[in-house]
Amino acid sequence: ALLLLTVKEPARTNTLMVKNQTVKLSFSESLTIIFKHKKAYLLICFATSCQALINYGCNAWIPTFVIRTYGWEAPRAGAFYGAVVVVASLLGVLFGGWYADKLTKQGITDGRLRVGVLGISMALFAFFIPLLPKAEWALLAISIPVFGLAAPFGAATAAIQEIMPNQVRALASSIFLFILNLIGIGLGPLLVAFFTDFIFKDESMIRYSILFLYLIGGGFGLLFSWLSLKPYRLA
Repeated sequence: ALLLLTVKEPARTNTLMVKNQTVKLSFSESLTIIFKHKKAYLLICFATSCQALINYGCNAWIPTFVIRTYGWEAPRAGAFYGAVVVVASLLGVLFGGWYADKLTKQGITDGRLRVGVLGISMALFAFFIPLLPKAEWALLAISIPVFGLAAPFGAATAAIQEIMPNQVRALASSIFLFILNLIGIGLGPLLVAFFTDFIFKDESMIRYSILFLYLIGGGFGLLFSWLSLKPYRLA
């Protein structure tokens, strides 16, 4: 954080101008501008929230799933899963930024959002992982959806910045993060617990609760990601 003291504030670009003067916006005016492209903006928000839904749900319950299903002790389950998440998430974030930039440089205007389509597809089609017979197989295989879900976050944030003028980017990002965390943190862990306690009514059935988390989050996430492509191109 102290290194930020060495960074000079860059000149603002892409600002709203009137008579060569930067326009100062009120809060209501900022909201009006943010939701000028509400279809693209909200679809990106909801698509990324579905990715967060799976992420937070898995982070809360995968170690418990390993303990209940395969009989591992908590330290071993947590350490193994933590190592997988650290490596796969880091690689996913790096890949997502690189791939989004590559597509954009090729003239694909919705390239940043295509990373989201790819990432959420990896999570959706990994729904069977909780059913694997061995803990080692399941934990190693989880690296695939973890990688896929990490890839779009930076690209989605950059996509929102691109369709917003400079003066409203911070507010647009804060609303984006609010929606993402409200759905991701608020519903992700809750859904797994709800299915386990009230649908299956059996703690040992947690593997199926996580399976449904992948299907619900992945299905809606892929739908929202796909629907966001056209309005984003037009924004």
